[in-house]
Amino acid sequence: MSDLVNYVCKIRKRSTVYCFTIINYSFVGKPVKGGGYFTANANALALYRKNGRDQTRVSTEIGWHVPHVSSYGNVYSLRATLRSDGYYLRDVTNENINQNFTGFKGRVFPEISLEWRLPLLKLSKKRSYNLEPIIQGIISPEGKNSELIPNEDSRDFEFDYSNLFMQKRLSGYDRVEGGKRINYGGRWSVYGENGNFLELLLGQSYRFTKEKIFTEESGLGEKFSDYVGYIKYNLNEYLDLSYRFRLKKSNLSPQRSEIAASGGTKIFQLGANYIFIKQSDPLTPEFGDRKELYAYFDTRLTKAWRLSGTHREDLSPGGGSIRTSMGITYEDECFIFGIDIAEDNTEDRDFQSGFSVMLRFTLKTIGEVRLSSSVGVGQ
Repeated sequence: MSDLVNYVCKIRKRSTVYCFTIINYSFVGKPVKGGGYFTANANALALYRKNGRDQTRVSTEIGWHVPHVSSYGNVYSLRATLRSDGYYLRDVTNENINQNFTGFKGRVFPEISLEWRLPLLKLSKKRSYNLEPIIQGIISPEGKNSELIPNEDSRDFEFDYSNLFMQKRLSGYDRVEGGKRINYGGRWSVYGENGNFLELLLGQSYRFTKEKIFTEESGLGEKFSDYVGYIKYNLNEYLDLSYRFRLKKSNLSPQRSEIAASGGTKIFQLGANYIFIKQSDPLTPEFGDRKELYAYFDTRLTKAWRLSGTHREDLSPGGGSIRTSMGITYEDECFIFGIDIAEDNTEDRDFQSGFSVMLRFTLKTIGEVRLSSSVGVGQ
């Protein structure tokens, strides 16, 4: 049995956001006879703005999970969840229904999924070969995204290999992915005797009905999705290379490409990622193709102290620095303490560019507290 409590509070001075508070709770029960186990998750959010809509939300989810391995090596995973979301909303304006709403909204969202895998292994004198086909089916109700519930935390979505087989693809709580769908793909890998390996994954998703929350540019706007996958190559213990991609289903043209390289020792790590995202919507030319370079390092100063840094650069015409950060972290058997300093050069409605400092404190047996302060440009 395990419990995890996470608490985050942020206050921004020069922004339309006055304060938001998030509390997360997660529980995993002990397996019972047959291997099944319960899970429980809860999330609470309080979001207050100086100007504009406010939101208070409480979400809970209980789940029952049953893993099973047959005598022939088939791996099955059955999962059933029941989620409920309750909102109190203030001053919500929706153009589609021409209404300013203040009051309560809620939903109940059941979901069930079944996944099948068949790991196949072939051994030779110097190498081992692995092939694993994967099929996953998910059933959940449609039409559970009310127009009166603002989308505050489910906007940042990228369809790729990492969420192809996830029951919950969206990062936030304000939107849910409903309907019947099948996800399928396969993983192939080869391992050498000195520890190096090559791994490939390719997959696709099929929906029986279109989901309105996904645009055509997301790769999930049609019944058949784009193809997603990756190629990973580990040369030795000091160097890793990878290529992650999303290919348009009609002509296999790259819609999202990420080339990454990382290497180093236990004391010092260095890495870089190049990301290209195709913007195929002619109605939004201001968000053209994205080309970014992300670089980072992490070095261990002592057994307990670690120093890290990151930089993200926009390589598009007229681009420039997006974000630069430095952080120092102390970690021992009981707790983690860190300070992160960052310079952001992006902004939106609820976030202003500028200099920020974040303090992180984690008690490993209880949870995490983060406090941040931001100073906007011009201060």
